[in-house]
Amino acid sequence: MKKFFSVCLALLCVLSLASCMGDGGKAPAETTQASNVNPSTQKTVTASGTEKQKIAKLDFSLMELMEANCISNLLTNYKSVTSTDRTDNMTFSASYFLKDGAPAQIIQWKYDSGEVSYGGWYRGYEISKSEDGRVTASIAIDKITETEAFPYEEVFLSYMRDMTIELVREQEDCYVLAAKSIYSDPADNDVSTLTVDKETLAIRRIQFESEMDGEVEINITYDTYVDGMELLDGFGGKLKTVTVVTDIVLENGRSNVTVQKQLPANWELRPYAYEETALYLDADSTVEYKYPGDGKDYTVYVTNIMG
Repeated sequence: MKKFFSVCLALLCVLSLASCMGDGGKAPAETTQASNVNPSTQKTVTASGTEKQKIAKLDFSLMELMEANCISNLLTNYKSVTSTDRTDNMTFSASYFLKDGAPAQIIQWKYDSGEVSYGGWYRGYEISKSEDGRVTASIAIDKITETEAFPYEEVFLSYMRDMTIELVREQEDCYVLAAKSIYSDPADNDVSTLTVDKETLAIRRIQFESEMDGEVEINITYDTYVDGMELLDGFGGKLKTVTVVTDIVLENGRSNVTVQKQLPANWELRPYAYEETALYLDADSTVEYKYPGDGKDYTVYVTNIMG
């Protein structure tokens, strides 16, 4: 259970994907769409992978605690959810909110040197901001024709799933809980401490020991200003069309896909694959890819055929 939370969040495309999050927040035509919960419907997303065990001395179950802390359910009660933790030389935060009805994430790395970097996820794209202010939108070519679910729905649930939860103490407005993996050696004192709101069961604080960083404390705040969310404003303005053409040799054949994506005028689309590929601006693979510039429609060719 000894996890380093910053790494978890930065790489959380590998965490469990969301259950259905509703129909709102549709992206422009041809643009990868992210499903979401419409707060007005008060729809409850069900957490997966745990039993309805009651927590001793409390009137809610572990399942209910997990469901309360699915991001879509938190966003029915709050406008934003932000987790923050501290390392030796920076403060790392990840914020979750609805942007034009669609779920979004903004990540911020704020270094002691004064440097600030931004990243995140929106409408199926992993985004980052370059020094010149351009937003780079990355997307895996194996997902380029899909409607990807919000990949951070269960970001907090790894601290609850497959755990035994016990009440440590009750405070005026919150419960302090101890969480221990059901796979831990009984003699191992490997325990996380969770502080949750009494009324909503929303998690407020996570504390645990990390072999890498020693004592780790993650604070979760609600309805706070999200620095960097303006990166996502471009979908409300003029859009450009980027055509992606893939020619990928697979073990069992060849994959040729052509798809068009609509993006803000100052966004760069960079498709990628987990195997070696190259990007070109022509079908003959003679002109290596270079960003054509803001406001310009363009075609990018992706292939793993080299030479």
